[in-house]
Amino acid sequence: NSIFAYNRYNGGTWRGGGSTLFAALAIHENDIEGAMLHTAESEIAHMAVAYHSWRSEVPGLMKWVRFYWMDFIEMLDIHKITDIDFAVLDGPEDADYTVRAVQAIEPLLKSGAPVIFHDAKTLKCAKIRPYMADHPKWGDGGDWLDTETGMARVWWDKPEVEWPVKIDEDATDANRDQ
Repeated sequence: NSIFAYNRYNGGTWRGGGSTLFAALAIHENDIEGAMLHTAESEIAHMAVAYHSWRSEVPGLMKWVRFYWMDFIEMLDIHKITDIDFAVLDGPEDADYTVRAVQAIEPLLKSGAPVIFHDAKTLKCAKIRPYMADHPKWGDGGDWLDTETGMARVWWDKPEVEWPVKIDEDATDANRDQ
């Protein structure tokens, strides 16, 4: 799981070449003052590949990223991460864990913070929509894209003004196929 924020977080580093890389590139290209991407991975083999790849392939992005070899929820607690501006949750294929991860970030999210769920059509997100439907601060249910495994964007305490970034479903499919 990853969380991006000026504390940004990513849950699920895996091998570090997907959402973690693109989030770090966005922070770098937009030169977001004080931004930091925190990303957790509990599998040491995946973390080792990610860290080594980053050090050798994109060393210039390392200043924007903190890698944690630990569980995402533990990372939030141990490192006292707060004021989350943007989160991407892409953790294990475990629906109960995903709900716990969402519950862990809820008190840490800034008002209006978008949360992206990767693989929203798979087991990991099976309980998210019902959970959010019963929670008054999860906006209007978000955008659930009809890609092969699905992507979803929802807001914590959705702001009156629309978040400026739109998800282009065609571009998402095209990028996935490359």
